[in-house]
Parts: sequence; structure tokens; C-alpha cells
Amino acid sequence: MPRVAAAGKPTAKISKSQNTKARVLHEALALASRIGFQGLSFGTLAAHARLSKSGLFAHFRSKEDLQVRTLELASAMFVERVLKPAVAAPRGVPRIRRLFDGWMAWIRSDSVPSGDIRWFEAKPTYMLHVANAWEEGDEIVMVGTPYRLHQDEKGQPDVARLIHTIRKRQRDFMLYEWRFDLRSGKTRERAIDDVLNSEFPVINSEYAGRKNRWSYHIVFPHGGDEEPRFAGLTKHDLETGGYQAWSEGPALYYNEPGFARADHAQKEDDGYLVSFVWNPLEVRSEIQVFDCRGREFGRGPIARILVPQRVPNGFHATYISRKRLDSGL
Repeated sequence: MPRVAAAGKPTAKISKSQNTKARVLHEALALASRIGFQGLSFGTLAAHARLSKSGLFAHFRSKEDLQVRTLELASAMFVERVLKPAVAAPRGVPRIRRLFDGWMAWIRSDSVPSGDIRWFEAKPTYMLHVANAWEEGDEIVMVGTPYRLHQDEKGQPDVARLIHTIRKRQRDFMLYEWRFDLRSGKTRERAIDDVLNSEFPVINSEYAGRKNRWSYHIVFPHGGDEEPRFAGLTKHDLETGGYQAWSEGPALYYNEPGFARADHAQKEDDGYLVSFVWNPLEVRSEIQVFDCRGREFGRGPIARILVPQRVPNGFHATYISRKRLDSGL
């Protein structure tokens, strides 16, 4: 087909080779949307598009070249279909809505088929972090820490207030659970804890993707203005909604902790929580270690390691055992 300029006059014709390459790239994008870019190769694409490998070599120098060209196509399509229409909308909430609607339409479009993705409806919310998710019977269970979403006078989400609270860092988080029923397509949801304002959930990584009971968070103040003060740590019970908390007062600045599994652990909470802490009263940084077993967490740190140099507030890390490091996994 000839290209058509703005005035309707045909320009340079597209060669048969270019047309074939464009069709192959769209097939590659559809395949990568299902199996991921790492799974995209000459072999998988040839089987998917019913083409010969030798024919693909005529258009792409290598597997990496095929993956890069496919990614470039996806990027260009995303800009045209999502970003440009959003930028054309008025600033503020209309632009955010246009961006979100365009993104959802992109995910659902035939150009980037979503494979086995299932869609479920739930109450509107805003969330930064998921604690964990797992299969349980016919349900997918997900636990996270969404913002408490306030409503306006009409009972609708108060978008303006949400934007204001995010901008001013007036945090108000809940520990929340969603259950997505694969049979009925329905969603059940509940607040596990809507009292304590905590975020940045961390779990025993051995339980990622498996049912777990314990989640460890940092305690947030409710406001505001870029203040990164995290006043303590918590251990949450996902079954009962109960929690243990530790704080040495509002002066100390805790950071997102890491869970270190104990040697020869028998239970999920057999381990230690490790966190950087900035102590402005003593003008020093330290590492605090908490015993997570049973009710020990609420007794406070079992060890403090004084750091010879200040660690900037907000820095955090994870814990990896020497055995895992040596294994290369």
C-alpha cells in the first residue's frame, strides 16, 4: 500500500520486504506480550508466525536485534496511543484520567494481547506496595498497603484530596486484603488493620508467592511536606489483624527493614528484622536487629551496631545469607 501524505498524495511505496518485516514485528510483539521479551527468539517466533528461521534471519541480525526492534515498535505504539493523547488533555486531573484510560485500553488492545490475564473489579484505591500474593483454593489472595481513599459529598472517590495528600505526604495507609475468585470472577476485600498507619511491607522472602502470616512495616507519621520520618517498626498478623510495634519516640528515623531468616528456621517468623536507624539525639547512624519470633519483636532491638559514618535517611537494603550468595541463586 502506498503511503499517503497530508494532502492525500502518495509518497514512496513500501517494499514487500519492509511490509513483511513490519508484519513479523507485530507478530513478535503479540508473542512477547504473552511470553515476555526474554522468551522471544527466532525459534519461538517462527513457530508462532508459521515462518522459517532462515526467513527471519533475512530481516534481523540476531535474537537481540529482533528483541530490540520489537521493543522499539511497542514504545512507538505506546507513545502514539497513550502518551500523546494524554498530553493533549488539559493539565491536572483530566490529563491523569486520559493517561489512565489510555493505558487500560493499551493493555486490553489486540495489538498487545494480554494472554491469560484475568480482570477483576474492586473498590477504587491507590497503592504503592504489595506485601505478598498467593493461590488459595479457587482464589488468588493479595495483601497490600493502600491509601485510605476518602469520598466526596456524592460518595465518589475524592480525587482532589488524594492528589493533595500525596503531594503533601499526608500519609494514611491501611493493611488490606483482596481475594479474587477464579470461578465466579468476584472480588472479596477487607481491611486487615485500618488503625496503625504503616507502609513498606517486608516478609520472609522464603514465603514470596506462598501463603504467609507475618508482615513487617515501618510506622508513618500522618504529615507532611516531604518529611521522611519513619518513627518505628511493626510486625503484623495477617490472620488476626493484630500487631506488635516498636518505637523509641518520634525523634528517631527508621528505614525500610530486611528480614534475615534464622539458621535452621522451623517457623515463618524464625528470623531477625534488620534496619538502618538515624539517631539525631546521639548524632549517629546505627543498625538495629529485632528478634521476630513470637512476642519477642515488641521487646525492642536485641542488638545495636554503631555505624562509623552517617547513613543518609531513606537508605535501605535486603538480607542475603552467605550460603545463598555462594550458591549464585
